[in-house]
Amino acid sequence: MKSNKNNRNSYGKPIAISLFAHALLIVALLWGTDFNMTKSELLAWCKPL
Repeated sequence: MKSNKNNRNSYGKPIAISLFAHALLIVALLWGTDFNMTKSELLAWCKPL
């Protein structure tokens, strides 16, 4: 039978790339977020239907 050892080791690089890409996207989203909204903008955004 074939060993599963090589299959487990082959996932290391894709997982590292995926984690890096996710971290980069989260940083980009936080960088573009406007945290300086005034109270009237917040109320208009949360207006009930």
